[in-house]
Amino acid sequence: MLKKTTTKKLNENIIYLIIWLMVFSLPILTLKNDPDFNISRIILEWVKIFPFLLIFFINNSLLAPKFLFKNKNYQYIALVTVLILIVSILFDFTKLLQDLLSPNFNHIQADQVFNQPPFPGNMPPPGVAAPIFSLGAQIIDMIVFSYLVVGFNCAVKFVFKRQAEEKDIEIQRNIHLQTELTFLKNQVSPHFFMNTLNNIHSLIDYDTEIAKESVITLSKLMRHILYDSQSDKISLKKEMDFIRNYIELMRLRNSEKVKITLTIPENYPDKMIPPLLFTSYIENAFKHGISFQIECYIDINFEITNNKLIFIIKNSKVNRLNEPEHVGFGIENSRKRLDLIYGNKYSLDIDNNDNSFTVNLKIPL
Repeated sequence: MLKKTTTKKLNENIIYLIIWLMVFSLPILTLKNDPDFNISRIILEWVKIFPFLLIFFINNSLLAPKFLFKNKNYQYIALVTVLILIVSILFDFTKLLQDLLSPNFNHIQADQVFNQPPFPGNMPPPGVAAPIFSLGAQIIDMIVFSYLVVGFNCAVKFVFKRQAEEKDIEIQRNIHLQTELTFLKNQVSPHFFMNTLNNIHSLIDYDTEIAKESVITLSKLMRHILYDSQSDKISLKKEMDFIRNYIELMRLRNSEKVKITLTIPENYPDKMIPPLLFTSYIENAFKHGISFQIECYIDINFEITNNKLIFIIKNSKVNRLNEPEHVGFGIENSRKRLDLIYGNKYSLDIDNNDNSFTVNLKIPL
């Protein structure tokens, strides 16, 4: 965060530096073709610019950060006004510096302008420019330009401040989303682990050898959950291997009355997807769609078309007394997770009728 703040401040200062370099280069660019062009004249023009630079520097480094951006608006306006008035009034003293730098030029011009006798029709004599602005008018012009400098300075600072706030909001939003995603993903793993252990427990009394095979398969699944799924994304191949192992584990536990089909393309692209996206739907199918007494089925199908992964799972519905709604807690969590990851870039259709339960999920690859 400190590094980002330093970078933002550096970028802001670079913009100021470029602008002020352009301002101070204007006298050179405009007067370079003048016959009276010399370094003293350039310095005189720079002296006229200096008060605006002073106002800018004080506002940029002190007044705006200490008052404007801390919601002390009235104090800020009062202090800026006082600063501009003081600098504008004292600006007349820069003429002293002009005299020191080019005494002949200033004295001659002053004598010509102010010591000439009155002339008919209030017209200036040939070769002498009339003083258009009085000292009061010059101070007013100075005040106006000073407020423009302050306004420009504040506008630039507000732009950078707004960008910094938007970046902070985005960082906080990403942190919140990541925290929520981690929470939802961690809910999947213990839930799946608990169900699988219950399945193996049932197999121990039924067939010891099958139970041993189940433990080996479970170890592969847990390796995936504990290591692979901790990343934001994993390869499509690893996720498909995980689902194959899970389905094989379920086949060992269930009787022949449960028809389980799994279709996965033999060749699929080298893409990355979020881990454990389909586990809740598969768990839900085995929880609500099988019975040891009657014929039932679970059909799982994966397709890849047009850079989209299509997951369709359909299972029979088994009537059980006092059973909660078929769309369970895990599926709701999965929907929230999909919203956080893909926004409106995915589609999820659930068909829940009297005889079957179907989930059709499409995600971009």
